[in-house]
Amino acid sequence: MSSSYGIAGIITLLIFFIMMGLVLYLVFYLGMKRSGVKEEVSALRMEVRVLQEEVERNRRALENIKSR
Repeated sequence: MSSSYGIAGIITLLIFFIMMGLVLYLVFYLGMKRSGVKEEVSALRMEVRVLQEEVERNRRALENIKSR
């Protein structure tokens, strides 16, 4: 009898932790979506790309000046 209670208890705990995980996932997902974190990260990546291109252009210009 104790073994069946143990299995039922384990299954109940598993279901409880799975439900808590889903709730936490939804809370964080909706929180990030509402705060616009993804858009902010996307904008920052674009800005970094533009700055990298500008640094590369400046480096090439400097090399051209040095080679003269």
